Amino acid sequence: MIHYINNNRKRSGGTGNLTGSINFDKKTPAGTIWWGIGHIPTLQARAPYWYVINYGKTVSGQPYTPNWGNFVPGRFSGGDGRPQASMRGKGTESFTYTPNSGMGMYPGMPVRPTNYIEATRHKLNIDIRAILDRLRRSR
Repeated sequence: MIHYINNNRKRSGGTGNLTGSINFDKKTPAGTIWWGIGHIPTLQARAPYWYVINYGKTVSGQPYTPNWGNFVPGRFSGGDGRPQASMRGKGTESFTYTPNSGMGMYPGMPVRPTNYIEATRHKLNIDIRAILDRLRRSR
């Protein structure tokens, strides 16, 4: 999951809060095997945006545009704090929230879903089937 998130970022950079919040949890009650990836209370505490990144919408089902499309004060990574025209539409410039900066932006596009949970689950199912097939053939 961490590998998938890092390789499928829509923007360069990142704090690592989301990938650092993902853990592998296993329990083995009698007669079963159980595991989970990502403890929701931990994700909520360390990376509360995890749901938006995965699904591209809020918990209530609305597409999420940062600050709901309203003005966000801050500066871009360029020297003067303004966005560089050559980077328009590429989503690669970093933006730092800076109150009272005299600059900012109006976010216009909703967050695109990464679907990292579904992709990881799909890959895990394929890998488990492959392991079980190998075990069956080795008998």
